[in-house]
Amino acid sequence: MDKKPNIVYKKEIASKGCVSKLAPVMKPRNLKQLRNLRFKALNSSRISHDSLYNLHEIAYDLTNFVWKITSFPDLICMCGLDDLIEDANKLLMLSNTFQLLSYDTTFQLGDFYVSPLIARYSIFEQKPCVPIVFMIHERKFSSTHQEMFRECVKKIPSLKSSPCPIVVDKEKAIMNAIHMEMPGIPLLLCWNHLFRDVRMWCHKHGAPSSDISVYIADMKRLFHAQSAAEYDSLLYRLLSRIGMLHLKSTLKRKFIALFTALLDAGFWRLIKCIILTVE
Repeated sequence: MDKKPNIVYKKEIASKGCVSKLAPVMKPRNLKQLRNLRFKALNSSRISHDSLYNLHEIAYDLTNFVWKITSFPDLICMCGLDDLIEDANKLLMLSNTFQLLSYDTTFQLGDFYVSPLIARYSIFEQKPCVPIVFMIHERKFSSTHQEMFRECVKKIPSLKSSPCPIVVDKEKAIMNAIHMEMPGIPLLLCWNHLFRDVRMWCHKHGAPSSDISVYIADMKRLFHAQSAAEYDSLLYRLLSRIGMLHLKSTLKRKFIALFTALLDAGFWRLIKCIILTVE
């Protein structure tokens, strides 16, 4: 039941599992037939036909995982393993290592979104990223994310006092929620989102693809600068190249403003956070 119907259908049609005379009755007739069979099997294994009842039954069954369900006005379900949450709380209390959290919302999965809080375990050599808390929700309101961080602070008390930054995209609902519930936590912008936004901005304003690749490469080098001198040198070169953009002068000024506004999300912003953590 875990495999997709189209994969099973192709595999069955291509295999020689029966005599050719029996193929019309032994092989699936079409993709729709397989989908119907899968739907029937999954439907028969459901706890009930009431989704909310199923959710609560699973919550009672998975002890110490699902810890809050709100059904009105919007469905919100928060879950996470107690052991991981306890480890994350201890991790954030360490003063000799630089920690990093990230929070984002997935694309819509059916009728819901999933927003995980992920911790980067820098105490290990490979620095794995581990999801510690999940929120399943219907809407992406600031109040929804506020509820998430309000509960996270209860479960992970060190979140409120820790200088550990949280990496987010530029979604205002998330940033406002963090500022409201954890005003002392510094926020960093996700580099992948920054590069994507710059690429989209350039395309929108008519920049050639060859130029865009150069600017993105320069931004990546700038964000990975290992010293102040290297950073300043690369920044000067970057702003000089922007002067050669195939754009109108007014758009060039806007582009330079966009770049300089995004630079604070780079390497040196991280260095500031590391210094604050050590101090």
